[in-house]
Amino acid sequence: MNTALAVIFVFGLVIIIHELGHFLVAKLAGITVYEFSVGFGPRVFGFRYGETRYNLRLLPLGGFVRAAGMDEEDDLREARLRVAEERGLSPQQAEALPAEEVMASLDRNRFFRNRPLYQRALMIVAGSLMNFVLAIVLFFIIFAVIGVPNYDAPPVIGEVKAGFPAEKVGMKPGDRLVAVDGKKVEKWDQLLAVVRKKAGQPVRFTVLRDGRELQFIVTPVYDRQVRGGVVGITQRVPLEPLPVLKAARMALASTGEIAVRITEVLRNFFRDKSHLQDIAGPVRMTVIIKDAAKMGLNYLLWLTAVISINLGIFNLLPIPALDGSRLLFLAAEAIRGKPVDPNKENMVHLVGFALLLLLMVVITYNDIIQLLKAKGGPS
Repeated sequence: MNTALAVIFVFGLVIIIHELGHFLVAKLAGITVYEFSVGFGPRVFGFRYGETRYNLRLLPLGGFVRAAGMDEEDDLREARLRVAEERGLSPQQAEALPAEEVMASLDRNRFFRNRPLYQRALMIVAGSLMNFVLAIVLFFIIFAVIGVPNYDAPPVIGEVKAGFPAEKVGMKPGDRLVAVDGKKVEKWDQLLAVVRKKAGQPVRFTVLRDGRELQFIVTPVYDRQVRGGVVGITQRVPLEPLPVLKAARMALASTGEIAVRITEVLRNFFRDKSHLQDIAGPVRMTVIIKDAAKMGLNYLLWLTAVISINLGIFNLLPIPALDGSRLLFLAAEAIRGKPVDPNKENMVHLVGFALLLLLMVVITYNDIIQLLKAKGGPS
């Protein structure tokens, strides 16, 4: 798959699913949604359907659902736009109308802040929940449709590396290994056990090719990395789909295990900033996605699931501008019996968003440094 298409697929899917969670719960709760947007910055493309505008924006670093009753200035701007459309007024004429008059065009009962506390909490948490659901679905597709590697399958050569002994004697991909030094082999590990011990010594391979048995005398060369002999062949590992129920259980278990690991990485990061190198930003993620796409659809789907879990967990952190901080404000409202001043809350989120952008710059810079080091460039 083309790298650009792979990146768009991965980031687009996890972002759209996240925002779709907020959007669907808002609609079910009767909250007016002004805009469903993928990306930030200038609008590239969009359309209006019903009361909601759907937009694609220039910077693909996230998305948002803009709902009524979350920002008073935003509500006033939206009200003026709607009054201008309904009455055929210019923006300047709508701007001259009294705020009370234009705000009357909006249904305040459908404002986010006027809905029950549990509905608002569900709307906030729904984005992350949808990311976890997406991960489960992707893992299920991998396990039940694409299949999992069966390393116990009969040993068949998948790749013959150029310049290695196996290539020099004429062994080819697709050769089914039957015996090594006259001893029958049924698993790849049996082959490795012999080859590792025979560096510098001739080994007789018996293979099955096109229904005929062929024999090759191959002398393994010593490889320091594996600390033993190698002949330059790799195993062809078939993928075998799992039964539906087993695939579903594995999908749930994999999502849970990866969520625990990601949580541990984030905890280490906040304890010790030296773990910054463990956090991959947009630049390194693009490289990782490119590599996964080259390896095959199952690897790309697996990576997408991991990124989706990551996004779901990260958004639940109690950091201003993230969903986790909005949940904290709702918790404060439940304890106090009254909401926090919306203007103060929005100021906290605005400052938090600026800090998140700064963090993104730092992580991107770290990405570039790590990639330069990996390529042997200046550090």
